[in-house]
Amino acid sequence: MRYCTCGNVAVEKGAECTRCRALRTLGLQAGATDREIRSAYHVLVKVWHPDRHQHDPALKAQAEEKLKAINSAYRYLTSNPASEEQRQAPPRTGNSSADEPSSAGQPPRRHSGAKRPSWISLFASISIPPVVITSVWLAGLVVIGWILFIPIDKLLASEPLTAAPYAQFKSEMRSSFRGAGASISDGVGEIWHNFVPRKSLPLAPAAPREQPVEPVAQRTINRQPYPVQIEPARIFPYVTAGLSRQEVIAVQGPPTSASENQLTYAHSELYFSSDKLVGWKIDPASPIRAKLWPDSPVDPDLDTFWLGSSKDQVIVAQGTPAMWSENTFGYGGSEVYFKDGRVVGWKNDPTTVPLRAAKR
Repeated sequence: MRYCTCGNVAVEKGAECTRCRALRTLGLQAGATDREIRSAYHVLVKVWHPDRHQHDPALKAQAEEKLKAINSAYRYLTSNPASEEQRQAPPRTGNSSADEPSSAGQPPRRHSGAKRPSWISLFASISIPPVVITSVWLAGLVVIGWILFIPIDKLLASEPLTAAPYAQFKSEMRSSFRGAGASISDGVGEIWHNFVPRKSLPLAPAAPREQPVEPVAQRTINRQPYPVQIEPARIFPYVTAGLSRQEVIAVQGPPTSASENQLTYAHSELYFSSDKLVGWKIDPASPIRAKLWPDSPVDPDLDTFWLGSSKDQVIVAQGTPAMWSENTFGYGGSEVYFKDGRVVGWKNDPTTVPLRAAKR
């Protein structure tokens, strides 16, 4: 019988137990808490959702298989807590054949064929301090961040729509860092002077004489126009509900055409009201990165919706619609209709995108 490194009985033809294999599917290690399991599951469901690969059948099939494995691992971990499975492996006994007494009254001698510790086992036995591991990890993050920052900096500085706000933002950040450095320098100087013996301090200069105050009527007031601060556009990974026109352009780039309440990218259209994104109609051939997330907590295992379901439940069960408005979600030739935020009907077109609707 084989045992896993956690002490549980390993599955047949494997070196891991069922729980450790499920944790590895979610990218976790042994000893993960319930909160870490739920968090990892929610992230992986969003990453491997098949609706994100509708235009690539191979990737969609691979995502479906991956999602099945993720759901299976999550169900096993939530229905089998760690406290119910901990079984310690029986203590290992030494190899009786390795040491045999040579004769009565003499110490045992070791066979020449006995296994000796390898270099790999010796290297694995070396314990590295957590401080060193954390330092190397942080240094790697800094290097990766800097490598990713260089192309983003060039892109923002070269685009006509973002060049001016981005240059002003960098100037303000430099001024802030300089001000912080000056404050730190002043604070260090003040601490130093407080610790210097009083006899070594120079005499304070004499207070200057008070100057006569000029009457208000005779003073000349120099009024300078206050510079207008332009707020830089925020950059998001997806186009989503509530973004402004400037933020959508920062994500997708310059549109093909534009009007007061609409931006057009090839055959895709984005609709605005009061400078906020309130709907879209996306052509599958255009690279529009659009995404809707639930506004309220919804069961992540939900795979169907029904009459009376909320928009958040439809988004979790069916995914982000290609056509979105206040009262309609469109998925290919299929449509879901809402009234007061609840499902009141649908039109299912299985030839394009079948709806995951159920009657209750």
